[in-house]
Amino acid sequence: MRDALQRLCARLSDVHLAILGHGPLAHDPGFSREPWITLLASRPHYEIPSFMQSLDLFILPSKPVRQSDHIWEEQFGHVLIEAMACGVPAIGSDSGAIPEVVGETLGIFRHGSADAIYEKLVTLLEAPEALTAMGARQRERVMQLYSHEAVARIYATFLRSIWKRA
Repeated sequence: MRDALQRLCARLSDVHLAILGHGPLAHDPGFSREPWITLLASRPHYEIPSFMQSLDLFILPSKPVRQSDHIWEEQFGHVLIEAMACGVPAIGSDSGAIPEVVGETLGIFRHGSADAIYEKLVTLLEAPEALTAMGARQRERVMQLYSHEAVARIYATFLRSIWKRA
């Protein structure tokens, strides 16, 4: 992702990356010295909406972990739902369930590919109307599928179908 962002910064001078949390990048001195990167400490959950609302775009560049005795891919990407619920356009890799959560190909890029991330970012950032429209569609998607009301409706429908069979 670093390579993609460096290329993007060379093309668009007003790009800035904010990383929230204590991942491995927090210990990478080369990464934290870049003037276009801000590494932020973890925040309590109640502060996440205000952080999300300060963003123009949220990126989840998750990639599969494949080791001899362990295979893992993003299960749901709850953080995508948080960004999308705040009206922030969200893009993510094609790892695990991310495409299902994002819900549109415009918001998906090939995992582990700096070229794919770069191309996706250029496409979206050079078309602010498309980015805004994607954010609106994604917020509506969250309200329809992942809000408390939507989940309750889905469970109620499921439970009614079981009771009807009994």
